[in-house]
Amino acid sequence: MKAANKYFVFIFYGLFYCVPIDNVVEVLQIEEFVSSPLKFQGFSGYADFRNKLAPVLNIAVLVDNAVILKPQPKIKSVVIMQISGQMFGLQIDKFIESIDIDEMVSSETNEEANKKIIDKIYKFRNQALAKINISAIFDIVKQTFSDYNEKNDNDISDDSSVEREKEEMELFCFKIENLKFGLPITDVLEIIEGYSVAPLFNVPSALRGLINLRGQIIACFDISESLGLTKRTLFDNNKFIIIQHGDYDIGLCIDAVAKIKRFLPEEIQSGGGIPNISNEFITGVIERQNERIFIISPKNILKSKILADYI
Repeated sequence: MKAANKYFVFIFYGLFYCVPIDNVVEVLQIEEFVSSPLKFQGFSGYADFRNKLAPVLNIAVLVDNAVILKPQPKIKSVVIMQISGQMFGLQIDKFIESIDIDEMVSSETNEEANKKIIDKIYKFRNQALAKINISAIFDIVKQTFSDYNEKNDNDISDDSSVEREKEEMELFCFKIENLKFGLPITDVLEIIEGYSVAPLFNVPSALRGLINLRGQIIACFDISESLGLTKRTLFDNNKFIIIQHGDYDIGLCIDAVAKIKRFLPEEIQSGGGIPNISNEFITGVIERQNERIFIISPKNILKSKILADYI
């Protein structure tokens, strides 16, 4: 599923960065990087990804070699990217949302910007959003890890492998209790937490209330009970996925964000709902390496009779 003009926004060291979603393969959480005798500013180590070693870079150090590094968390997050068949990773603190930057206010560009790691600055939530020039990152990876690239020439030159990558669909994965779900990344606007939900009365229990998201009123939907789970208890630190499908937005209650993953369409098994539960929101299931992910349909959620009067 192509996502032209869509960018993956993340935060790292307190600053916002974005990269094209089309180049995002997956988001990983790992405990340790694979160490290497190769040393240079901005190289964190390798990530073991699909039985290959992907070099991981620290964008904050690449942009400013004098940056003071803070202690790294035990579990590190990495967004794995691909360009021209080459895999590499960027360290992130947190995925924020996917956005379309075409109409955003930005800084002026010039010819020199094309050679820099940051080639444009946008206004985002009243802060600066740095657009990463992944071509410049690719040049760094290609030049610095030439031995690594030569060892993987067969993978890079395999046209059928590249075609399969193009066919893959990206899913934003999350958890509700012990179950894992996936949404098409192109339908995910952002992840929010710390927002209060204004309750509504005399409405179905799945409609938890309304969220004021920077002046936009969004209905908050909870699919837990329809999945045979306990109704979510709403606290100040609850997480919500803001979903957009067509002209409509909605907030979906979740417990935790998992990661972004890619799957081939043929991996999705139809009719894979939760056993003994008739669920109109699940359109299929993916089973891979003892992991089961239920596919949620934004279209089915937004067309639910429950939401008819609120979106």
